[in-house]
Amino acid sequence: MSWLSLTVETDVLTPLFVLLFVGNLLLALFNLFPGYPLDGGRVLRAFLWQRGTDLNEATIMTGRAGQIIAVAMVVVGIVIGFARGDVFTAVWTGLVGIFLFDAASGIIREVSGQENLTVEQAMILPVTVAPDASVAHFIDRILPLHRQSVFLVAKDRQLYGVLTLEDLKTVSRDEWHKKRILDVMRPVTTDYFVEIGQPISEARELMRANGVGALGVLDERGRLVGFLQRGKIRKRN
Repeated sequence: MSWLSLTVETDVLTPLFVLLFVGNLLLALFNLFPGYPLDGGRVLRAFLWQRGTDLNEATIMTGRAGQIIAVAMVVVGIVIGFARGDVFTAVWTGLVGIFLFDAASGIIREVSGQENLTVEQAMILPVTVAPDASVAHFIDRILPLHRQSVFLVAKDRQLYGVLTLEDLKTVSRDEWHKKRILDVMRPVTTDYFVEIGQPISEARELMRANGVGALGVLDERGRLVGFLQRGKIRKRN
């Protein structure tokens, strides 16, 4: 900044650059506040999710924090307006607070609305692996096309178990052609599936507790019809 001011031999640019620097610094600091949808709120949401909090619950928590920050900004704007008579700063601070409150409220409404969904409204088609397939077949043919950490093991729409990439790490490369998926998978239990008409809130709790963060979805006849994975639940159009 100083170098450019000296180059053009004027002091006009110096206060301008200082103003821009201070403005950008304040904006960066504001963006670190722990309230969604600010970047600080996104970091806090990721931290809560990593610690075991459900992603939607973490989003709502950080959204509430964003609303609190927004209300505080509106109050600060009012105080500045009355105490200092600085109308421009007061209006600008208040507007930013209003926009932040609206954005945080929109996020909370969107996430809360998902809790009223049924499993059928949120499930996706499952990517399945045959129980008698070799580990080598899965790694060479299926995994490169579907980058997910959990796969359902099924044949003729019958659910046999759940395969996770974490479990595959226990299989050495030399055994890939010898081992079958049936030898590596986690056998199916009631923790690994839900029925198609159940509320999505029940499915979330089950995914949080079952250790794999995913579920198969079965219809009334016990046939596999869908797949759910924690953190990737969206209402289907």
